Amino acid sequence: MKSIRRLNKIKIPQAIIGNIPRSFLEIFVISCFSIFLIYQIDNGQDILPLIAKLSIYVIVIIKLLPFLNGIATFYSKLMRGIESYKILVIEFSKYVNIPKSDKKAFTQEIQNITFDKVSYKYINETNNKNNIFENINLEIKKNDFVGIVGPSGSGKTTFLKLITGMLEASEGKIFVNKDDLRKIDQRSFYQKISYIPQDPFFIYDDIVKNIISSNMLKEIDEDKIIKILEKVQLLQFIKNNKLANSFIGENANYLSGGEKQRLAIARAFYKESSLLIFDEITNKLDKKTSDKIMSLINSLKGDKTIIIVSHNVNNLTNTDYNLSLEKNNILKIK
Repeated sequence: MKSIRRLNKIKIPQAIIGNIPRSFLEIFVISCFSIFLIYQIDNGQDILPLIAKLSIYVIVIIKLLPFLNGIATFYSKLMRGIESYKILVIEFSKYVNIPKSDKKAFTQEIQNITFDKVSYKYINETNNKNNIFENINLEIKKNDFVGIVGPSGSGKTTFLKLITGMLEASEGKIFVNKDDLRKIDQRSFYQKISYIPQDPFFIYDDIVKNIISSNMLKEIDEDKIIKILEKVQLLQFIKNNKLANSFIGENANYLSGGEKQRLAIARAFYKESSLLIFDEITNKLDKKTSDKIMSLINSLKGDKTIIIVSHNVNNLTNTDYNLSLEKNNILKIK
């Protein structure tokens, strides 16, 4: 809290400095020199040489005002950055000594995910229990291509969180292969999953750094990356056949919406995940781009277990089956 208060205090002078009109500063400087000039004249100073010198000083100072204002603004931003850094250090230090999980490491491929009488409830702001799912029984097998449909608020996001272990079932059990998901180490389980959202996250770097996770950077397989980029039709971004030249800008702003999704899919390909989850990834794309992305996803059918959430039923015509979420239930439909 102390760091936050210091951060708020720093914002005040920055706001003041940044909003002072330049004309006001110029008038202030000229007024100060005018007062000084009158004082010197009253003390018998020769006016002509004095005016010449002061005029030079005034011009120089007025020219320097934007520069000085910039320095003051930069200093304020620097101090804010330092305080923000201190806050982050304090927050991150809380997690340094977290004990390692004693849960079972998941090293096998995902053969099936089974819901056994699963219910999920949460307590709302008025302390009432809301039932999202009740007594759900289903099985997703290896290489199934599954569509998820349902109106807003039907529990699509909750379903994905249950499958990935981000939420625990209120009742019943979820099994991955024959293991209770609650007893599986999440970090190792996540290595088998790739989640591609509507707005993927990218770092301010080149294509390679945005495909490979930080713990894999020591062993970069460039041939593998090039093959993947060719598969997702992003090979044109490699300049002079050098991956290091494939800078994508801040939040991948050098790429179109469809190209961002292709890069996110390339990331999943490199990771070689058993389970791919696509969450409304074509929602912000035009039909032509959406069709191309879906064609790429459909080409994976039979090679990966795929779960795709979409409001657009046209995106689900190639699935093995769809799961319709409605009225606390999940119905399997063809």
